[in-house]
Amino acid sequence: MQVKRTNTSLFILWLCLTSSTPFIFYSWPGHPHKYLILACLAFMLIMILTQGLKVRYDRNIIIVFSFQILFYIFEIIRFGDFVYSSLCLQIISLLIVTLFIKGFVGYNKFARSYIIIIIIMGYGGVLAFFIHLIFGITPIFSVNYSGNGISYFLGLTCTNSYVNYENFRILRFSGFFDEPGAFALASIYALVLNKLYFNSQKFEIQIIVLAIFTFSLAFYFVCTAYILLFYLNKSNLKFLLFSGLIVILAVIYISYNKDSNSNSKKIYELTLKRFELDSDYNLSGNSRSSHTVNDKELFFENPLTGVGMNHKVSGSNLFSPLATYGISGFFIYYGLVLYLLLIIIFHDNKIRNTKLYFIIILNFGVRPEVTSLLIMLLLIAIIEKIKISQVN
Repeated sequence: MQVKRTNTSLFILWLCLTSSTPFIFYSWPGHPHKYLILACLAFMLIMILTQGLKVRYDRNIIIVFSFQILFYIFEIIRFGDFVYSSLCLQIISLLIVTLFIKGFVGYNKFARSYIIIIIIMGYGGVLAFFIHLIFGITPIFSVNYSGNGISYFLGLTCTNSYVNYENFRILRFSGFFDEPGAFALASIYALVLNKLYFNSQKFEIQIIVLAIFTFSLAFYFVCTAYILLFYLNKSNLKFLLFSGLIVILAVIYISYNKDSNSNSKKIYELTLKRFELDSDYNLSGNSRSSHTVNDKELFFENPLTGVGMNHKVSGSNLFSPLATYGISGFFIYYGLVLYLLLIIIFHDNKIRNTKLYFIIILNFGVRPEVTSLLIMLLLIAIIEKIKISQVN
């Protein structure tokens, strides 16, 4: 009966999580995401109240959430814009979800389910990549998920980067997220959770290999840092040198053949060209350089308190939260991240966790937003495990 209840609880949990961002389902025609989220949260709350759970909650996290809610209420008053109320609702939803996990699922089972879901989506994406490369896939339908973003549903996966020429077909899969970079970020969190909870090489290898096919520049940087931090030692030196030699040979081959035909040129554009510097000394593959310039200018307009969410903040760069909330709000916005840092500095003596924190921080350069229910929940799961490891 306990196993059955846990499986039902996991289903309700993931039905709630997949109905909100960064999953793409909310944009699909007729998807009742608001009603599903509300129904799932109501079910969780009823279960928590009727079962008489005695769950101890980290009071420091409650303090962080209280400061954030008060800050967002202040922003509502300051700008007269109720868009900040959605951030308050996210925090309240997170409190319900985390209590539900503590009482009915457990963070170990949640972490394992998350990793398995990422791996399953990865296999679907890689399979779709090769099917499209060899035979071609026609999208079943497409949806707009932002001002200029289009997500194509291909059955096994989704993508916003879909190329279908007569002699060249390629895609960057995104799983069931809005874009490949979101899946790459989710894969990094899967690596972190695996290292903390299970330290399974089987999981680790699958996550890394599958996410390579997103062709995410950020993932390549962060994953390289991950491998060097955890595997750069004498016993692995030969393997790393061999892997480096393979990469160098691949680079030479792609560079030498980039002008031989249109297929080679497209492969070059998807890979090596993204590492070239443009006239402004920015990486060619960094589509966010103009966003960074824009948000940096907005930040300097009002560095202390920010310009708010009504202004034309581009997003997806580290100046985005600075431009929106200013220096004062920046630290409140990253409350969970800073709390995790304090735990590691003052209460944790494991070098492993310091390395994992560095890996998490590296992602904020291109994806600094931490307000989605899933991302906040992943941070809570990391905090919970590190706290437990201190006791043990």
